[in-house]
Amino acid sequence: ALSTVIDAKVIAEKARAEKIEDTKEFKDRLEFIVDRELHNAYFKKHVVDTIKDADIKARYDAEVSKLPLVEEVRARHILVKTEDEAKTVIKELGEGKDFAELAKAKSTDPNKSDGGDLGYFKKGMMVPEFEKAAFEMKKGDVSTAPVKTQFGFHVIKVEDKRNAPPPEFEQVKEQVKQNVLRDKYMEILKTTKTAAKIEIDDPALKKLYDDANKQPAK
Repeated sequence: ALSTVIDAKVIAEKARAEKIEDTKEFKDRLEFIVDRELHNAYFKKHVVDTIKDADIKARYDAEVSKLPLVEEVRARHILVKTEDEAKTVIKELGEGKDFAELAKAKSTDPNKSDGGDLGYFKKGMMVPEFEKAAFEMKKGDVSTAPVKTQFGFHVIKVEDKRNAPPPEFEQVKEQVKQNVLRDKYMEILKTTKTAAKIEIDDPALKKLYDDANKQPAK
């Protein structure tokens, strides 16, 4: 870092000796850099430094309240190769054998060590035949007939059904914060630009500017 600073200093001295700082090109660029840094400093003071955790939490609560309810199912399954094997499993379950233990003993799915537990899933996350069967079942139900998919034959147990919970606040806090910052900035920018006198002489450039700054239709 020190080397970088020294490099800049010694080359800057050579530039001063050549009067580069007095050229119009340099002055225009310097003016742009100053404007940009002032913009950043204003943004930090009036946007970043004004946003509190309470503002972020309020935005999170507002967004969560708008989320549609999405049903999800938690299920276990036992996957076997043949229909006859699946029917045998169903028979054994009917005789009182434990679903998780049978899954560990007979399932060919990699999750057999977890007793066939698939966790919670929403529609669109499983193959259609499996999904259709699982969502039509009630909590506590076990398949009365094998469910055939491209992977083989499944016996399903629905452990739970619920509306999917929203993401935890801490999980999405930074994302929500960025939305709050953006909206606060856009509000300041809109007010400032409305009050400012902006003149663009080139008609083609003015049209492009106007098009880029049109408010989206609601």
